[in-house]
This record gives sequence, C-alpha cells and structure tokens, in this order.
Amino acid sequence: MLIFNPEHDLCLANGDANFVPPASALQFGKDCANLLEELFKDDVAKNSNRSIVAWGWNSKIKNKLLKAGVPAEQLPTDNQLCYIKQLQHRRTAKDCFDYIKSTLSCELLTQDSPMECFSAIDVTGFVEKHRAVVLKAPWSGSGKGLRWITDATLSHSDIGWCKQIIAKQGSVMAEVRRDVVQDFAMLFHVSDSPSYDITFAGYSLFTTRNGTYSGNLLASDCKILEILAQYIPVDIILSVKDTVVQFLQQRVCGKYSGYIGVDMFVCKGNDETPYLLNPCVEINFRMTMGVVAKRYFNKNLQHTSQTDADGSLQLKVVYARSADDFRSQTADALWMVSNTADRLLQNHSPHGYYAVVVSNC
Repeated sequence: MLIFNPEHDLCLANGDANFVPPASALQFGKDCANLLEELFKDDVAKNSNRSIVAWGWNSKIKNKLLKAGVPAEQLPTDNQLCYIKQLQHRRTAKDCFDYIKSTLSCELLTQDSPMECFSAIDVTGFVEKHRAVVLKAPWSGSGKGLRWITDATLSHSDIGWCKQIIAKQGSVMAEVRRDVVQDFAMLFHVSDSPSYDITFAGYSLFTTRNGTYSGNLLASDCKILEILAQYIPVDIILSVKDTVVQFLQQRVCGKYSGYIGVDMFVCKGNDETPYLLNPCVEINFRMTMGVVAKRYFNKNLQHTSQTDADGSLQLKVVYARSADDFRSQTADALWMVSNTADRLLQNHSPHGYYAVVVSNC
C-alpha cells in the first residue's frame, strides 16, 4: 500500500494524532491519491521491509491506519515518529548548513548561518543586524509558516507572529534573505536494511513562488548539473553532496529510513563572486515532488535522448477553483494524475480541483 498524504507537514507541525488538517490539503490528497501507485508501485513497495509506504510518517496517519485495522508492527513505532519530528525541525537544516560550512572551506558558499531565536528580542537583534530576513516556524507546511522582513524593523504584527510561534513550537528560525537565482535539491534514500545505506537518488531542479512549490524540470542529473554549472563549479556541488552524505550518516542512520530531500539554492553574490550557493536551506524527511519528478523521468524519459538533453518538460501541481479553470490548466497535459472526473461533471467543488501533471515548459 502506498499512501499519498500531502497534509503530512501540517500534521507533523500540529503533533496531535486527532488533528484535522485543512480541507484543501485533504482534497489534494484525495484528488491525487493514486500518485505513488502510478510511479512507485514496482520499486518502493518491493524494496521495503514494510508493506505500507507513506509520503510522510506522522502520528495522524499512524492513528488513521490503526483504526482501519492495520497491525501496529507494519507501522513506525512512536519512538520512530518522535525522531522523525525531531529531524524535521528546521534546526536540523541549520546543523547541516553549519557542518558543510565548517567542513568545506569555500568562498562560494553563503556564510551567514541561520539563527534559532527563542524570544522576540532574539529575532529583533537578528533583523537589526541583517535587515532583509526570512523568519520560519520550526515546523510548517510547504510555503507556510514563513514571514518575510524587508527592512530592519519588525511590525507589531511580526512580533505577535513570532511570540505565537515561539509559544507553540519553542523558537523561530531566522535566516538572511537572499536574491535567489535557482532553487534545487539533492535527493537521497536511506535503506531500512540493517546497514541503513544512504544512496544518492538524483538532483531536483524546481521553482517556487513565495516559498511554495510550483514545478520541477524533468531532466537528467547531467543536464541539471550543466544548468547549475552556469553559476557554481560542478566540483563544489559534488563536494557539497559528499559532505551532506557525511552529515546524514551521523544524524539519521539507524533511526530513519526512506527518502530525504535537501533543498538548496543559488543566489546573487557580489562583484568578486557573482553567485553563491546556499548548501542547505531545508531538509525534508519524506518523499518530495522532486522524488516524484525523478521517478517519472527515470521511468518514462531517461531513454529519450531529446528530452534528456533539453529538459523541455516539467512536472507541476495544478490547483483550480473552478472546473473550467481546471480544464484550461490541464488541457495540454501529457500525463496527469487526478481523481476529479465526477466533480468536474458537477461543476462544483468547494475546495477546488487538484492534479499532478507533466506538460511542456
């Protein structure tokens, strides 16, 4: 059984096994419920010691499966779920960033480490020092839990937000805001065998809008490295990859198995170094759309030389409020996962319509 539960991050942030996620997140999961079955049925299920594989594991999905009669031994233990939540705290990404920076002496890496702030005073000090800042809740869904600060002052609303997050989650993560040129990620998989081997699963070149995922380029790793090499030498990217593996070996082996996505970006630098690499912005201890895009490419496109060469296709998530808009947005889809047919006929869906599609860029 493969379960697509895109509400995972929200459930992890809440922590309550009886938490009810927003209806829109649940609708996304229902509309694209077949996503993992379409792409991963042949390899993920057979290569796992568990008969159940989820997009992400949290107490909510475990409780739901237990109530449905799934034996507890087929599910992660409570201790494992607790450790997954600890890993998903943005503090782990900060630790990885610091590890890379201390291991690699490289002027092309961003140097300002994120700061974990435990009070509004801490946040104010960081903002006054760096001026343009992004504040992040330690746990949050994609594109959620972010606060963008564009000058050296915090508004009353900003301070109130910080105090609320600190009261609920214990801290706020503060990072220097950068002029991002290209988002990308390194994908890894940790086996659930006794050795807990970490394998590199590929690169993910993606786009975002205000921190929210919007799409992935479908291309080979060689093509993605060629694109990134316009900004950062390949040997530096490969050194970062090796260092991330070292960090993950120390942090997760024996305690977590499954996919890991380490988000990074290339940003503008200065006259001497026009571009810089932020080697760890976020780490996702779950499946990601980058993993989905890589699996689709490997399954359907890697033997197609033209597509491999130019990356002319993209995988993206489509959301539309109306049936007509949905039909318009998916009209040119070359491949689509969507369980919306019945509601489209009714021309009514209070929570909109979702699909994961492959189309021309």
